Amino acid sequence: PGWLAALLEALGPAEVAAAASKLVLPDGRINSAGGVVSPAGYGHDRGFGQPDDVRYDTPAEIMDGCGAALALETAAVLEGGVIDLRFGLYYEDVDLSWQLGLAGYSVRYVPGAVVVHQHSASTGAGSLLHTYYTERNRLATLTVCASAGLALRAVARYPLTTVSVALFESPAKARRRVLAYLSYLGWLPALLRRRHSFPRRVARRDIEQRFLTPDTGDRSVS
Repeated sequence: PGWLAALLEALGPAEVAAAASKLVLPDGRINSAGGVVSPAGYGHDRGFGQPDDVRYDTPAEIMDGCGAALALETAAVLEGGVIDLRFGLYYEDVDLSWQLGLAGYSVRYVPGAVVVHQHSASTGAGSLLHTYYTERNRLATLTVCASAGLALRAVARYPLTTVSVALFESPAKARRRVLAYLSYLGWLPALLRRRHSFPRRVARRDIEQRFLTPDTGDRSVS
């Protein structure tokens, strides 16, 4: 009750382009109190699995809002961002939020807008389908939105990480990562065109200095 009214009220200021709900798991723990991105370029849900306590009751400007229950200001999206339908699953909300930040808008976390969310219901956390889309789409997001250094490091490190996954975790997961990488490479020309096509009023490094946070171990965005 009151979810939508709280979410829409947060969109009042002109600089706010997106308002993110507090997502809670069916057992009452936090699913997402807004999104963060690690210095390695991995998206995470802030507070995942933690108790729903006062730590997550404060409104805040955040890196990105989870698309499970996100309100968007249409005019700002039309000016400063695009939802690329090739994402399919995962990271499309990180990509859009990051674009909006580069265009000079902000994304707000609204703790009074509470939604119960079935986490990873579409694919299952840790499944091969989940691996494919999160790995491919993470690289796509970084290619479009991140500084050149961060994007290049992530792309260059990916094959080495895939070899490590094959040797020490799961050959099946490694094969899915290879397919994700090949799909990303085919998508790359379009991603580079989009990198230079949307308006930017904020430097990429400024966004990263403000919002990139150490990897907390929270689950990847989903």
